[in-house]
Amino acid sequence: MRTWRLLKRAAVVLAALVLLYAAAGFLLAPWLVQHRAGPLLQDKLGRAVSVGTVRTNPFLLTLDMRDVSIEGWHGGPVIAFDRLSADLDWVGLFRRTWTVDTLALQGLRIHLVREPDGALNLAELAQRLAGPQGRQPAQGPQAVVLRQLDVAEASLVFTDLTGAQPASATLAPLSLQASGLSSIANRRATYGMSAALPGGGALDWSGSAVLRPTLEATGEVHLRGLQSDALWPFLRERLLLSEFQGNASLSARYAYTAGQLLRLDGIGGCQGSCRLK
Repeated sequence: MRTWRLLKRAAVVLAALVLLYAAAGFLLAPWLVQHRAGPLLQDKLGRAVSVGTVRTNPFLLTLDMRDVSIEGWHGGPVIAFDRLSADLDWVGLFRRTWTVDTLALQGLRIHLVREPDGALNLAELAQRLAGPQGRQPAQGPQAVVLRQLDVAEASLVFTDLTGAQPASATLAPLSLQASGLSSIANRRATYGMSAALPGGGALDWSGSAVLRPTLEATGEVHLRGLQSDALWPFLRERLLLSEFQGNASLSARYAYTAGQLLRLDGIGGCQGSCRLK
């Protein structure tokens, strides 16, 4: 009889713990992300951060965020996305490794600006996010593994403010896929990107890379139908040309190792016309 009472008490305690865990995961975690993480990130970056809806599932270890944006310096967001979904693997937690099965981004929008002094706006954000150098990292899992990254329906706007007249170009739609990304040494990842260029051109980029201990990357780039009109706003003050007309196509294989020169092989395909001043 006593054993039965102990089992009942254990069952009640276990049920209470499960309910508390569920309440924390379904209710508290989304509230913390939306009302605490957002303001903390805003203070760190010095830019307004907006977070829409957040949903988490503590049993499946999933995260769903919608309508997130980081305001830029020149009006409009510097980074924004419609939806982010992530799926964390339980097993990695016991191996001291953050393991994400899938990270998917939909409607990603990036506005990359080259400031009049030549600095990039995203570089400043990255520096603010990294914080003071020499800061000791918190104790926790020692490695990060991202098994699958999917970025769909993205766009990249590049604005150059270094010239007398601003120049801007948009890459959209843009998609990116990668698998096997890892901070573990000598783990090779694969990646691929495709984008529509201004004027009807297209860019295809694929390859593989090792991130640690030294960045090494190999792959292929194929550029088709790049129109001169898309490049001219960025080059008109740097080239002694009165007119530049035509289109270009380029393909190349590349190999890069950090600290060494970029090697290009199999370069081919270019056509166009220009007239000197």
